[in-house]
Amino acid sequence: MGKTILIVSIVIGALLIGGISYAKYRGFCSGPESKADWVVYRMTNQLDLDAQQQERLEGFRDKALSLLQNMREERPQQMQMALGLLEAPQLDRQQAYQMWEVKHNWMAAAGPQLIDAFADFSDSLNQDQRSKLQAMITQHRNRHAKPCCEAATSPEQE
Repeated sequence: MGKTILIVSIVIGALLIGGISYAKYRGFCSGPESKADWVVYRMTNQLDLDAQQQERLEGFRDKALSLLQNMREERPQQMQMALGLLEAPQLDRQQAYQMWEVKHNWMAAAGPQLIDAFADFSDSLNQDQRSKLQAMITQHRNRHAKPCCEAATSPEQE
């Protein structure tokens, strides 16, 4: 019994160390900048991008990271305002709605910037590269789809 527990503990430990090492190697534990760099590296290699296409992809990455940084900078103030709403005996619905509206408007304003940056990149791709990109996105989506969401009832099933 003692040897079995020891062997199982060693195997579990090795798997944990291996998983953590793999995640760190791939940049998954290093924040959004490292993840974005990894995506650019992978797409550059998978799609055989030329210098101009890679420059446009990096422009899209930079725009996305810039918008993300702006959102991060505003988060502490928004959190303080949200917590301030909870200090009152009753939630000020109008204030909460205004906070939501500000966030919604910010996201709506950021959308066209991201779309333009991605369009600049995707417009530079040839048809073969576009097909590979579609396959990559589909594969990523299929790999990360949550089974519980697929089992949910859709409007067509009702």
